[in-house]
Amino acid sequence: MLVYGGMKAIAHVVTLAGMLAISGLLAPGCIIVSDDDSSLTVDNQSDFVIEEINVTEVDNSNWGRNLIPGALLQGESVTISLNCDVYDARLIDEDSVECFIDAIDLCFDDALWVIRNNTCTVWGAAKVARDAAKLANETAARENAQQTQL
Repeated sequence: MLVYGGMKAIAHVVTLAGMLAISGLLAPGCIIVSDDDSSLTVDNQSDFVIEEINVTEVDNSNWGRNLIPGALLQGESVTISLNCDVYDARLIDEDSVECFIDAIDLCFDDALWVIRNNTCTVWGAAKVARDAAKLANETAARENAQQTQL
């Protein structure tokens, strides 16, 4: 089993939890079944909702269909079957912010890809910007309310 924790494969590891995730016995999660020769289990351990996962062959700009049946919430996982190849992946969060991961080698292997907050730094940056905008709006609303009371 190839384990991904970010941009590169970090280790070849066989674990009971990984095998259970691939076999569909680990909840929550779902398995998309096909006759393909490789599988990618995506485990969302981030604070973000993953709305879409697309893959394409490396250096191909045509993203395929969304590979997940619905939003992947924090703590959920999904297993996707794929043909043997090296893929680029695109993940899209609940605010339509895109995260790109390059060169995931899925050839006659089962991979576990744990998505954490630092996996897609663009999501963290977008969250900081959204939080700052929200705080600015709340501050402006409070100041406006105070001015109205005077």
